[in-house]
Formats: sequence, C-alpha cells, structure tokens
Amino acid sequence: MYRSPVLARRLGLLLGTAAVTLSAGCGATDAIALMNDPQPAPAASTRATVRWVIDGNTVVVATSDGVDRKVRILGIRAPLLGQSHRPAQCGAPEAARFTERLLSRQRVTLVPDPGQADQDFYHRQLRYVRLDDGRDFSVESARAGMSRGYVYGGRPVLEEAPIAAAQQEARIKHRGLWGMCA
Repeated sequence: MYRSPVLARRLGLLLGTAAVTLSAGCGATDAIALMNDPQPAPAASTRATVRWVIDGNTVVVATSDGVDRKVRILGIRAPLLGQSHRPAQCGAPEAARFTERLLSRQRVTLVPDPGQADQDFYHRQLRYVRLDDGRDFSVESARAGMSRGYVYGGRPVLEEAPIAAAQQEARIKHRGLWGMCA
C-alpha cells in the first residue's frame, strides 16, 4: 500500500491539532492562566441571585442590572461533569448536587479577589460566593469534600488558607471525593 509522505504529514498535523483541542475542552488547560492581559477584578462586591448551577464550581447569577452572568467560583476545582466526548469525573454529579443544594435560587454576595483577574478565558466572572449567613461557598465545598483547593495561574487566592484547612478536614474524615474517589 502506497503512503504519501505529504498526506501522512497532514494527517499527523490534523490529529495533533485535534488532540490539543480535545485536551483544552477536557479541563486540562487552565482557563485563567490563558488570559493574555487580564483585567483586574473590581474592588466592590455585588449582590446577585443564583439562577442555576452549571457544575460544582460554576453558576449563573442574575445581577441587579438584569443581566445573567456566568461565575467561576474562586479557590476551588470541582470534578468535571461528563460531556459528549468524555465521561464525568468521579464525584462530579455529587459536587454539582451539593452546589445546587447550597446555592440554587439563593441571594448571594459575589466577592472579587484583588489578586485575580476579573474574568477567565471563557469570560466567566471570577468571584467568591458568600451566602447570606456569611459562609464562603469555596470553604464549605472543600469542607464537604466536593471540591479541592485550586491555585489559578500560579497566583494563590486570598482565601487559600481557609480553603486548604477545610480540604484537610474533609480528607482526614474521608468526606465526599476523599471517600468515594480515593
């Protein structure tokens, strides 16, 4: 069977491009680190209502200006839900349900982190989500074992210490991911 070197090279380039594209869609790429020139986060917190939960660390909120915005919750990384090209990671449905129970249809305060960008590569706002009782969702999710602490683009979030302490507590007590995915 004759193989054209030009065709083989083109096929190799095509497959390489597809692999890079697929790995980017699988969460292998840090969306925050991909920002070329990130805008600084605003100084002020804003009130919003969580309209729906996308996954364990992303929600859609309605702000006072009447616009729905996607928010990537700072300081944590929850397992990825499945998509057509990949299965769900261990614990992803449970993490999404946890987020749904705590945040869905709740009034929350979105708090920026001055050390982080305003948005990630996917144009999601990067914010901490504070519940009306003052609890930080990132800490509560890590404490329940539904997410792990996460450093964005090599720049730790301000709330890194309480998130790490909550994660350690979950790990010791085998909660959530630490019990089902270990």
